[in-house]
Amino acid sequence: SMADWATIYAQEDLQISPKYSALPYLVFLGFMIIGRLNVHRVFERFTTKELFNFGALIGGGGYCAGVLLSHWIDPTNPLAYWSFLLALAFGGLGTSFMAPLFLNIAQARSSESFAAVIGQMGLMNIAMVSIVKLFISWVTQVGGLTLGLLIPGIMLISLIFFTHVMNERK
Repeated sequence: SMADWATIYAQEDLQISPKYSALPYLVFLGFMIIGRLNVHRVFERFTTKELFNFGALIGGGGYCAGVLLSHWIDPTNPLAYWSFLLALAFGGLGTSFMAPLFLNIAQARSSESFAAVIGQMGLMNIAMVSIVKLFISWVTQVGGLTLGLLIPGIMLISLIFFTHVMNERK
């Protein structure tokens, strides 16, 4: 979904040429890959709660700030496009290690095998993503693309309020 929404936002709201409109998603994906390839270094230095809070604040906060800045700046100003690229860089980096963290936490809290945990997480992920996509689409239709783009960032920031469930119990 990020590819579609980012491309549409770049073309329609920021008035970017179609040949450059896919670049925001590539930036998001690139920073997510960089984060995933270096996640082992981060896991050695920080606790799960610290990583979760860092990812939520930097990823969600940086993403929301960049999206808002790109919206407030005149679309003909190149700074609007660059702030959107920076927003997606923050978003990609902040979310890069969230999936491994979720799986680690779920495995630590479950008495089930890792295969069962992955299956359960996959099922929940598919169901939740479908509902959230529907909600974001509705909000975008009613409130505009910028508002729809802010929802993932706000959701990411809200993870800070759920770190208390990360205790490792079985």
